Amino acid sequence: MRVNESKKIGKISDELITYLIHNGYDNITYSINKDEHNLRVTLSIEDLTQEDEAYLKDTLDSQRSYDIEEYSWELLGESASNNELALVGMLFDSFHFERKGSISTITMKRILDRNK
Repeated sequence: MRVNESKKIGKISDELITYLIHNGYDNITYSINKDEHNLRVTLSIEDLTQEDEAYLKDTLDSQRSYDIEEYSWELLGESASNNELALVGMLFDSFHFERKGSISTITMKRILDRNK
């Protein structure tokens, strides 16, 4: 794996978890599944408020931007701005949200090899 890809994964993780902890969520499960072609990030959050659900859907469910990926991903973690979550959304190809009872699950997928 390229060094930049490892750093991107770390910064993505930091942004997502920091946002949730800052907003008072104590029961979070975070997983990363990666193979040579895909990265899947899954977050399970207990008792996510409807306000935070709407914010996360609006912010993370965006179109992947290869320009952001090439030039701006390094800005993640540089400020306390919630706008950085929008950068996270632009690093993924797909976003899925599901709620079952008190558990909300966010799954984001990133294609690592654009040629596949």
